[in-house]
Amino acid sequence: MTFTALKLALDMHNQSGGSYTVLTPAFIYTGCLLRALIDTSGFSEQNKQVQHTWQFEFEQPLLTISQLDAALGNLMDKFESGMPSPGGLSWSGVKQTLVQEFGL
Repeated sequence: MTFTALKLALDMHNQSGGSYTVLTPAFIYTGCLLRALIDTSGFSEQNKQVQHTWQFEFEQPLLTISQLDAALGNLMDKFESGMPSPGGLSWSGVKQTLVQEFGL
């Protein structure tokens, strides 16, 4: 029953967009997402007990939402405001190409 409660709490945390801090002997990872919780205990002739060893798989996104807003904010503002091209729009020689190819 205890593991079921832990799993439900982790699922609720994940659904609300929660992140984790993962501590390893070598490094501390912040802002991680829990991707999977896997039963790695296995089942064989020697080992008949299952669900005694678990693997937590975490992923650390390359960008957080605030970093993404900072990186793309200026570009998205230009799209939203409909900023025209600095040199204006042009067909850049399409007419000349049609004349050469088709003799129009």
